[in-house]
Amino acid sequence: MTDKNISNQTVILENSTNAAADASHAAAGGHNPLSQFEVKKIFDLNIAGFDISFTNSSLYMVIATFLAIFFMAFATRK
Repeated sequence: MTDKNISNQTVILENSTNAAADASHAAAGGHNPLSQFEVKKIFDLNIAGFDISFTNSSLYMVIATFLAIFFMAFATRK
């Protein structure tokens, strides 16, 4: 099995799992509180067969890194 086949099967499995969870939760008539933690792709990047997509999780990590750098630079200035 190639990496691309494994990646495609993983996406299919995730989609079917998410669809089943959404359907069961919608049938219950409520909002899923865990939906806020879903990792969603912002930019889809595949380089040399590797999925290195930019996600909402990576966006928050970049923002946190820049905030920490800014805070440290501000706190240590003369």
